[in-house]
Amino acid sequence: MKTKKLLLVALSLFLSLSLLSCSVSYKEYRTDENRARVFDVGGKTLSAYFFVVEDEEKAVFELCDTDGKVTQSFEFPFDGNDYYTSLDFEFAFDGVAVQDMNFDGENDLYIPLSVTTPNLEGMAWLWDSKEERFVLSEELSALYELTVYPEDKIIASQDYTADNGILCKEFTWEDGKLVQTGEYTITGQIPNN
Repeated sequence: MKTKKLLLVALSLFLSLSLLSCSVSYKEYRTDENRARVFDVGGKTLSAYFFVVEDEEKAVFELCDTDGKVTQSFEFPFDGNDYYTSLDFEFAFDGVAVQDMNFDGENDLYIPLSVTTPNLEGMAWLWDSKEERFVLSEELSALYELTVYPEDKIIASQDYTADNGILCKEFTWEDGKLVQTGEYTITGQIPNN
């Protein structure tokens, strides 16, 4: 968990710096093959492109408006182990989720990182309607096996590395903060991940 927090802080700083220097254009990568999702948020329709830039040793997730203008970009630098900061690219590309994770009526983003760990880990960005951009949610990104239950307005997390079974936690949003509302352990036959 400590490594993941350091990774999130480092990635947040990297993303902030990369947004300041958005002079790089990856237009040639914006193809139908690299389009991960098309979705609506904040009254706009965005296309999400996800691709690997081999010579720069990174994966890039770009959001473009209907005119093709890049509205936001996230970079995942190569870490030397066939992954991009623990990102299993093919799994992440297929697993990009667009859903309302803070129940404010707007779509948010979730990118799963890797299937090589005991628990599925990912990164979550919430739509900020004032800034008109996605902002990294360290609270949601710290949860394992994140599942959203919109009908009950509950976020669930499952930890498969718990000593006695699967540690399940439930959360709700209160005044913009994620608050744990329940915890229980599932024992017995534990499925292999």
